[in-house]
Amino acid sequence: MSAGKGYGASDTGTEPGQTIAGLPRPSWPEPPRRLDQLPSLTGVWDAELRPGGPLSQLVGPRFAVQATYDEDRHSDADRELLPRVKAWPVLPLIGATLEVVSGDDIAVAMCLLLSKRIPGLDWWVPDHWSAALVKYPIVHHCFSAPPNSITGEAMALEVFGTAERDPETRSIEWMEARIRWWERSSPHVEQPSVVRFPAKFTIEVATYANVAYPGVRVPLYM
Repeated sequence: MSAGKGYGASDTGTEPGQTIAGLPRPSWPEPPRRLDQLPSLTGVWDAELRPGGPLSQLVGPRFAVQATYDEDRHSDADRELLPRVKAWPVLPLIGATLEVVSGDDIAVAMCLLLSKRIPGLDWWVPDHWSAALVKYPIVHHCFSAPPNSITGEAMALEVFGTAERDPETRSIEWMEARIRWWERSSPHVEQPSVVRFPAKFTIEVATYANVAYPGVRVPLYM
């Protein structure tokens, strides 16, 4: 997650999706995807600074992101840049559940959750959440969020949750399915997912930040 290679994501821009109001693209700017794209620090770091608008009373204390430095997650260059990250936990989302019958339902479920728990904001939600589901019993994505109305900064929302049911990822049945898929080695054949549907996911991390994939409290799983 170095400054040169990007902070947890590629530079391909916004993925296919829509806002809760049905817009095909967000009307706000996309957040930076690299730490070195964040503005330099000015003045004293203010731990009490909060975003404005509807989120003002819905976020917890600002994370001291510079204290999360981990050599397995960050590069040496990140150490100096992490203080530029502004990130807060979005409290109404933490502990919430997503109940879905397939991976294709997660986007709709996330839209409903956002509109219910944080009304008054037209969140943008990506269509595809299946990448992590193939190998891990999790949902994990980071997407463009409405800007911070206090600072005008472009923002992101990172969401991480785990399946409540045991996916039995080491069962003989699942391992044999993975081997068959690997032997076919065809991009047109869907990989077997470790998640058994219908499934319920509990949101453990929901972070509003001025950089994509801030990674605060998201465990390493890749």
